[in-house]
Amino acid sequence: QADGKTPISTYDAYIRPLAAKVEAAGNPIYKNMKVVSVERDASGRSVVLAAGGYGANLQMVKKYNDISVTVTSNSPATTGEVLEEAVAAGAGLTGMEWIQIHPHGNPKNGELESTIAARPSDTPYVNCDGLRFVDETGRRDEISYGILKQTGQVAFSIYDQRTIEEKKIESAIAHGYAFKADTLEDLARQAGIDWKNFEKTMKAYNEASVSQNTKSLPVPKILIGNPVVKAPFYAVPITTTIHHTMGGLRINEKTQILDKNGNVIPGLYAACEITGGIHGTNRVGGNAVLDCFVFGQIAGENAAKEVA
Repeated sequence: QADGKTPISTYDAYIRPLAAKVEAAGNPIYKNMKVVSVERDASGRSVVLAAGGYGANLQMVKKYNDISVTVTSNSPATTGEVLEEAVAAGAGLTGMEWIQIHPHGNPKNGELESTIAARPSDTPYVNCDGLRFVDETGRRDEISYGILKQTGQVAFSIYDQRTIEEKKIESAIAHGYAFKADTLEDLARQAGIDWKNFEKTMKAYNEASVSQNTKSLPVPKILIGNPVVKAPFYAVPITTTIHHTMGGLRINEKTQILDKNGNVIPGLYAACEITGGIHGTNRVGGNAVLDCFVFGQIAGENAAKEVA
């Protein structure tokens, strides 16, 4: 955030300036190109595969992980064809069953709504029955799998005006699909949440927030913050969305692609989300950017040396 206020996308912050340097050095960038196949030859050329994961290819997702998620926060270009073409050319795979899911997906399109889902410490997540079902400050995957068990695979992030003021987040209602009301009862009516259960849930939650003791809650919470008491109140529908695929092509420390037996495939490199084994079973938030820069640079340097 250059001015401390305005968000900067990963594209604007990293990709655009790097692309400008590449083009300024006289190297063309071909866009909207389709990879038909990855073929092995003896021409001495090197290729770096960096086509992303397969989060937007639900058939591949079902193939490697039979998870009942139908939306993704990832780029629509992460369709996995390049990965599969590399496998057809002999590349090995690792960790394909590990897919990171995120609980802050927009039920309409899967896009992340973390900026308006409020802060977990202040925010109870309730289902359509008006009941909490998970520790909101727990791991992403635990919350995500909890949401998958709820009716319609949807939950509601509940918070008040104070949370918006303190977190300095944009009003959820501005996104066009959240709910806003001057009373919790009206909020429940708008969102289709069972009011009787919701009333009990919020009463218990607010009491625990004031006393800072969550032992009395049906679902405990490691870290609890402010009570939800300052009108207007907000309910943001959230669902589980595919966020990152940890599995992919096997590589070594030089980013050379390995076959299924661990042997180097000459001239073939890979970096970023198309690779596997970098993030284990659950990627730590933000580490994918580091992954791209570290292994992307290694891949570029080694591929250039090979053809020098």
